[in-house]
Amino acid sequence: MRMPWILILVAAALFAVPFLTTSVGLGTLCLLSSLLLFVIGVMWLIASRVEGQGRNTAQILSPDELRAMRMQADAQRAGQPADSSASATAPRESFPPIEPPPSA
Repeated sequence: MRMPWILILVAAALFAVPFLTTSVGLGTLCLLSSLLLFVIGVMWLIASRVEGQGRNTAQILSPDELRAMRMQADAQRAGQPADSSASATAPRESFPPIEPPPSA
């Protein structure tokens, strides 16, 4: 995790070198190296941020579970009880219904 910050610090140091040298070639080389290391460091930080935002694939429902949930929802909308085959492949968790807050 610290490596991108080290690259950015090295890029800042390389950016300061052209101000201290009289060689045009060295200054150009340091500026280009600074730009390259800065871009690599920033891209590395972005990649680590995106990697940390990944979803937990264990929470994704299977197509069978989604189909069972749709069948239950359709049955409830139609006023019929859900059939037993849909309840056999019901979702892994069931949450209690949300109750409205008590009125004051």
